Amino acid sequence: MKKLFISLVALGFLSMPHQLMAFDFGKCINTINKKVQKVQGYDPRMLARQCAWETLSKGKGANYMEKCLVKRMKRNVKNLKDPEGFAKKIVNSIKKKCS
Repeated sequence: MKKLFISLVALGFLSMPHQLMAFDFGKCINTINKKVQKVQGYDPRMLARQCAWETLSKGKGANYMEKCLVKRMKRNVKNLKDPEGFAKKIVNSIKKKCS
């Protein structure tokens, strides 16, 4: 499964515009796995990885990723207080490796 995912990521990079080629998705994922912590008992790492990939594939920036996280947290975690604050904290903690 992991090899398939890596292959899909590599194929995605080959079809991306040149300005996105500097983005290292592997470093971004490693940073998400290391730095993103549980939020009120909920682990948002899967959402962060999905939003990072969506942001990359659409050629967007940190603001898009933050909006993606807010939207998905609101949908998946019903009683989460301040999803905007948590999304901002997540994006700020991974921004340097995921840009």
